[in-house]
Amino acid sequence: METNRRTMQLAAIVVGGILLTATALRPQPRAGGPGWQYCSVTAVNDNNARAGRAAICYSTEKGCRDEEITSRGWADAEMAAAATLGNQGWELISATQSGQEHTLYFKRLKALDNQHPLGN
Repeated sequence: METNRRTMQLAAIVVGGILLTATALRPQPRAGGPGWQYCSVTAVNDNNARAGRAAICYSTEKGCRDEEITSRGWADAEMAAAATLGNQGWELISATQSGQEHTLYFKRLKALDNQHPLGN
């Protein structure tokens, strides 16, 4: 009886040691995580304009790198900009409206090897 108890205790210690070792050897995430890239699309509802415009602002450490999208109307320009970003792996995270101005906010994971510079 005593031998069975010691065998069970020894087995529990071995299994516990294996689990702890596996946890310790698991690859750890980079400190601070992978980080995010952010951008926004701003369009103004101006039904009097002949062509619509939407501005994409890619956030950088130095501020904003702008790109302008033009289309038939402001809503088409806004959607064309959103589609462009979606095709580049950006995810819509929020949308706001202030008066006639519409702003869409996007994010995506930073590439660890700089494969995806802003806008690509």
